[in-house]
Amino acid sequence: RMQCVGGAMPTHGILLGFDADARLPYPERLVDFALSLQSSAGAWSDTAPDALGSLTLDGVFQVTRGAAEALSRRDDARASCERLLDLTAAKVNRWDGFAFANTSHQLPSIVAAAGECARAFPD
Repeated sequence: RMQCVGGAMPTHGILLGFDADARLPYPERLVDFALSLQSSAGAWSDTAPDALGSLTLDGVFQVTRGAAEALSRRDDARASCERLLDLTAAKVNRWDGFAFANTSHQLPSIVAAAGECARAFPD
C-alpha cells in the first residue's frame, strides 16, 4: 500500500504539470488513502514510523493536492502537515546533527515536503 502513494505522486504531478486546470480523480478518497498511511509520528515510510524520505514527499503531496480539491478535507491536511513539520523540525534541529540514508534525494525530498505544506498553507 505504501508504494501506491509513491507511484501515484509522480503520476498526479505529471497530470498537474501538463494541465494546471486538471482535476485529481476522487480527491476525497485520495486524501483518505494517503492519511491512512501517515504514521502518528508524521512520516510516510515503509521502514520506520519516523523515517523521513521520498515517500513522505509523495504522501504529503497526495494529501495537500487532494485537499485543495476536496475542501472539506483542508483541516485534515493542515493537521497532517503540522505532524510532518513537527517531526521534520525535531530531526533536523537535533544538537547531535542528523543523518539520512545515503541517497541523493532523501534530504531534498524532506525539504520539498516542507515546501509543499508551506505552499498549501502559507499562513
